[in-house]
Amino acid sequence: MTNIQEETFEILEINDIETLFSNGRINRKEVPAVFFVYDIRYDDEGENLATIEPQVTVNHAGTIITRQEIPMTCESYTPIEDYNFTGEETTLQEWHNQ
Repeated sequence: MTNIQEETFEILEINDIETLFSNGRINRKEVPAVFFVYDIRYDDEGENLATIEPQVTVNHAGTIITRQEIPMTCESYTPIEDYNFTGEETTLQEWHNQ
């Protein structure tokens, strides 16, 4: 599990939402209640980010933190239509203070 107080996150724009991305799994109990946490699943080939889900066990691509809730458009996931790693990095504290 990733210690979010020591982690530097990549900024990932996903479905037009700015998120913090970590390759590791994040302990949701460590995330302040003002944020939302989701897992990302790879496609079956393991090449592209495919879905946003409340929690992923198999084909886990990473974990994201968002400022807004992402509704699950399908029963238990939201398809990823578009994503972009901006090349920027930040800590949770810096992002929270923006």
